[in-house]
Amino acid sequence: MKIIIINNIYIVIVAKLSHCSLKLAICSCCLKVKEIRDVYTQQRGDIVAVFAAIYHQAVSMADKVGVEPVHPRCAGRQQHRSNVPSVTVEEHYRLNLAIPFLDFIAAELDSQFSGIFSCYIV
Repeated sequence: MKIIIINNIYIVIVAKLSHCSLKLAICSCCLKVKEIRDVYTQQRGDIVAVFAAIYHQAVSMADKVGVEPVHPRCAGRQQHRSNVPSVTVEEHYRLNLAIPFLDFIAAELDSQFSGIFSCYIV
């Protein structure tokens, strides 16, 4: 087995695998990708509790260095990023950053691996 690093991505080259063992290796990788996608989907389903824990940890870390979370300014007409109205700072970051991020990751995993899922996962 040979490991190559290109742009911080590990590429594993496995020499002389039989067709059957290669198929099993690909199937194993597909299952791992599906598990990761399921974790993000589960977090998206329980976003309020998941993000609350992350946010409170970030607030406690920021408090140690004397930084307070603030609500960003809202422009009247937003053009380049979402501007969902929110009451609290936590709600702003959950609605405008956490939810779109989890949706993006799940959609990218689906689009990048959809052909592989249909071939190897029953």
